[in-house]
Amino acid sequence: MNERIIALDIGDARIGVAVSDASRLIATPIDTIYRVGYGPDVRKVVEICQRYDTTQVLSGWPLNMDGTAGFQSEKVKGFANNWKKRGFRSSIRMNA
Repeated sequence: MNERIIALDIGDARIGVAVSDASRLIATPIDTIYRVGYGPDVRKVVEICQRYDTTQVLSGWPLNMDGTAGFQSEKVKGFANNWKKRGFRSSIRMNA
């Protein structure tokens, strides 16, 4: 369990990127990706994964103020599902 995790905070205009340490106890912000399109956005995240030698990508799960999943949650889910097609172990973490 020494593989780092890339954590994404996926928004419409930007994607916040953090990376865990090898023990997975601490995550450090490393980059902000300014969205230009799905293809370039994915290539940038793939480059970051290669730089940190990991295939694990974790995405935040945005919720509405009342705690329900909304339209933005579906966008994140779609983005994460596309990672699995590229061979990455992708998961979504629901905020509690």
